[in-house]
Order: sequence, then structure tokens, then C-alpha cells
Amino acid sequence: MIRDDVKVSGLRLSSVIIGTGRPFLFLHGLCGNAEQSIELRPEVSDWQFLALESRGHGHSDIGDPASLSICQFAEDAAAYLHKLGSAPAVIGGISMGAAIALRLAVMQPELVCGLILARPAWVDRLAPANLAPYRRIAELITAHDIKEARQIFEATEMAATLA
Repeated sequence: MIRDDVKVSGLRLSSVIIGTGRPFLFLHGLCGNAEQSIELRPEVSDWQFLALESRGHGHSDIGDPASLSICQFAEDAAAYLHKLGSAPAVIGGISMGAAIALRLAVMQPELVCGLILARPAWVDRLAPANLAPYRRIAELITAHDIKEARQIFEATEMAATLA
């Protein structure tokens, strides 16, 4: 297992690479990281498993929070594949990662030779109410340092309900 960082649009994106062979890029879900992808990795030989951490996730830089989107994550994944010279690849993902994988396949089909979509988070309607805590935490982290953001969130009714 190798942890690897690449520069994409001036940001450091982190990934984990396991094995050698045909490339299989698997994308984590919202608030996930490479470890989530690795937990779901099939035990197969002759495959190079690539677990890219999206902007603002795991060890990757966040950049401008206003640019965080499925579209941007898909563009980052495409740039990652180009930098590694790993296209076309089988692209997979869970939840948000499945939405990114599908977007990548539609926008740059030459990079994709197969899709594996687990529990897709489709983006054809507004985010469900259960994602409200993520939005609120993101807003707080954007406006405050991490320690202060945590204190503010922990004092909310939303945090009490989650606890």
C-alpha cells in the first residue's frame, strides 16, 4: 500500500494505491476517505486499486469551499487518472463517490471502461434533510477555526438531537 499525493489545479489530492495491474479507481462517500474505499475493496489480483480522497476529505486540500461539487470532484478524478496515466479505468464509488463516478463516465467516457456504483447519491433533487448537519458543520468550519466551529456546533439543538 502506497500513500501518494498529486497536484491537481494547484491543490494536493491524496490517494492510496494498492497492487499493480488494471486500474480500478474507487471513490469514497461524503465525509469519507481512502480508508472507506479500502474497506470495500474486493480481494482480487492483477488489479491496481486507486483510492482518491476528494477535496476537503482525508488528507486532501480543500481549496475554495465554493467550488466543492460533484462536477469538480469528477474533474479532479479525471486529472488524477491523466497524471497517473491510468486511463481507461474501471471507476467505482459509494454514495457521493458513485455520483462522481457516473459524472466522470458521462463527461469523459474515454477515461472509463466500466462502472461499479454502490448506494448512489443521485443529484437530481435537493439534498435530503438528514444531510443538514453536514451543511451546518461545513458552514461553521468555513467561518471559524475548527475548535471554535466544534464548540458552536456542540451548543446547537441539532447536536443535542444527534447525541
